[in-house]
Amino acid sequence: MSSESSTPAANASGTGTPQRAAAGVGIRGWFGRTFAALGNRNYRWFFVGQSLSLIGTWMQSVAQSWLVLQLTGSGTALGLVVAVQTLPVLLLAPYGGLIVDRADKRRVLLATQSALAALAVTLGVLTLTHVVQLWMVIALAAGLGLVNSVDN
Repeated sequence: MSSESSTPAANASGTGTPQRAAAGVGIRGWFGRTFAALGNRNYRWFFVGQSLSLIGTWMQSVAQSWLVLQLTGSGTALGLVVAVQTLPVLLLAPYGGLIVDRADKRRVLLATQSALAALAVTLGVLTLTHVVQLWMVIALAAGLGLVNSVDN
């Protein structure tokens, strides 16, 4: 046996530096590879826009659930609204993918994001004017689910 060791313990002690250099270990190498897509201006715009949209969707979901509990006080009604919002995504997402594959992706993205904003504004206006009823929230939740099935 030779005095040089190729065991993992020997490599972990510092003699295996060629492997570490080849793997690009280090915060700079990892960070650069992980976020390389952000070097593209158009992707940065997409990333920021989608991040804001997702935050808004989460806020709307929490507010919508709170509103249903305020209107009815019923966990069953809350479950119904959540089901109406999520079932279209579960059942129709493959068809949404078909639509996106056959259409201009930029236009689909603009249309779905505009529709999501319109649904959020509608729910906000109905709530602020104190005319909102449970059936309206259910209809808007269904619309949100339908649009999300294409947007996702």
